[in-house]
Amino acid sequence: MKYKKFKVLLRGLLQGQVPWTQLSYNPVDIESFLYGINSTNLVTPQPCLTPELKTLGTANIYKTEPTYIPEPLVIQKGQRPFPVPN
Repeated sequence: MKYKKFKVLLRGLLQGQVPWTQLSYNPVDIESFLYGINSTNLVTPQPCLTPELKTLGTANIYKTEPTYIPEPLVIQKGQRPFPVPN
């Protein structure tokens, strides 16, 4: 069974594994910068890093309904969702 590569992030779910090449256009430069590779080169200093990030779309797996709040909203003091034992 073959799995399709998804190029979207599922909204509301934790994404499993996303390859580092799908998150940016220059992943090698970003990783080298984070590990500090070439940071102590005093002859030719490393230029400032400009990350080129990719924008991943989102996919909804369920439809959210709007929340209705009564007008005017009156909140009474001393109200609890269940009785408190004494």
